[in-house]
Amino acid sequence: MWKVKSQCLSIHNIEIEAPLGVFDFEKSNGNKFLISVDLWGDYHTCMQSDSLNETLDYQMIFNIAHEVLLQGGNLIESAAQKIMDRIFLIDFPLTRVRVYIQKLNPPLDGVVSDTSFEIISER
Repeated sequence: MWKVKSQCLSIHNIEIEAPLGVFDFEKSNGNKFLISVDLWGDYHTCMQSDSLNETLDYQMIFNIAHEVLLQGGNLIESAAQKIMDRIFLIDFPLTRVRVYIQKLNPPLDGVVSDTSFEIISER
């Protein structure tokens, strides 16, 4: 029999247009962001029961990402921490969470596809 070493639910590339950035035009016009979240935890119960009530609801994670970014602010670093804090309030046996935010087409003096920030926390 196989021994399950790790279980991770992932939601990748949640696309959000939000007033997040240090410049006034970023706050008024908004920027496009992609958010990915990886959630390690104990999914044994839902793996056996096949019940949504026993796992994390994808929509809840999606909503948290939207709510945090739509609040606006200056830095993706701060937004990532706020998403992390909200996720750890969920009543689920999470052991590790990764939040990765990409800011598409950032206002730099040159062409780059994105800037990004990643935070990984464990309990």
